[in-house]
Amino acid sequence: MTTTTTATISFDRAAEIMGLSETRLPAGKRAMARIVALFGTKCERCGGDGSYGATNYYGDHRCYGCDGLGAKVSNLTEEMARNAKTLTDEGALAGYFEQAKLYTARKTFVNATGMGRNVVAIFTELSAFVASRSV
Repeated sequence: MTTTTTATISFDRAAEIMGLSETRLPAGKRAMARIVALFGTKCERCGGDGSYGATNYYGDHRCYGCDGLGAKVSNLTEEMARNAKTLTDEGALAGYFEQAKLYTARKTFVNATGMGRNVVAIFTELSAFVASRSV
């Protein structure tokens, strides 16, 4: 007889169920991001924006209700983690992974050029870089 566990589990346990290993990001954080992308509901604290209120002690506006993701999962279960693994294996997060790659590429570019937060300069420089590579 198979029993379904409805007890709440940690994101580290979800990472084990999903078969995620440690990389530059902890496996628990990666599991959290994937599960929230699949099953999350909009955070009531920040309204889905991921930021909240005035600058906090750490110098950012990150919402602690959703850890800056804009959505959260209230009751994480082993069944939910298994479903997340199945959906991920089936390609349900392809768009999410593509956005993550673009974000990483933008962040790498900004860090490499030392441009900081000057968005106009970033996109101007990025356009010039792309144009020079496509010649």
